[in-house]
Amino acid sequence: MYQAKRDLLLGGLAGLLLVGVFTAFVGVLRNRQGSLEREVRERTAELRESEERFHRMFEKHDAIMLLIEPENGKILDANQAAVRYYGYPVWQLRTMTIEDINTLSPEEIARQRRQALQTQHNCFIFHHRLASGDIRVVEVHSSPIRLQAKLILFSIIHDITEREAQERELRRLATTDPLTGLVNRRRFLEQLGLELARFQRYTKPAALLMLDLDHFKQVNDQHGHAAGDAVLRHFAALAQRVLRK
Repeated sequence: MYQAKRDLLLGGLAGLLLVGVFTAFVGVLRNRQGSLEREVRERTAELRESEERFHRMFEKHDAIMLLIEPENGKILDANQAAVRYYGYPVWQLRTMTIEDINTLSPEEIARQRRQALQTQHNCFIFHHRLASGDIRVVEVHSSPIRLQAKLILFSIIHDITEREAQERELRRLATTDPLTGLVNRRRFLEQLGLELARFQRYTKPAALLMLDLDHFKQVNDQHGHAAGDAVLRHFAALAQRVLRK
């Protein structure tokens, strides 16, 4: 009799203990679930605020900016600076692809997009066509970003047309003679070194032809340096026409 009561009491205590443990476990789960829900809400609010800040920056920034779908090159969005630069209204830009602007072949543009998406390369020099038909040289910095759980390309475009023209002119001045337009001594020696190395590599015979203007000093002495300069320019033009490059 005593043993039965003892077993009954122990069983009741065990049941109460299990109920207490279960209740505590449920409470912990509820607290944990509540904490997770708060964390999700906070993270969602932070992400929404971050995206809103990005869109405000994107829209108002003076730099030309495009958002591009990496798979097909569709222009998802363009800021006001891009609208002013390219000359298209924003709604039309959103219907276009980057191939409508970039003068490269679609295959090459797709290859460049893949490089940018994989962060192999993010700075490119392109020729972009404006709505007016003008072709401009641009430097594009393009990197993948995630917006609304989607990976897209964020491109910042700088017009470097004038800079490219200046650099091209500097290169021309550094390698050509200002009077005749022919390559100068420095450029000639550079090219000569390259050609000699090529002939030595492939063990082919080579020849160097040197031309001289007979009695050129007499032209300068009798007719002046202006006439001598005209003779040099005429000879240079003649050589460029008849000699193979």
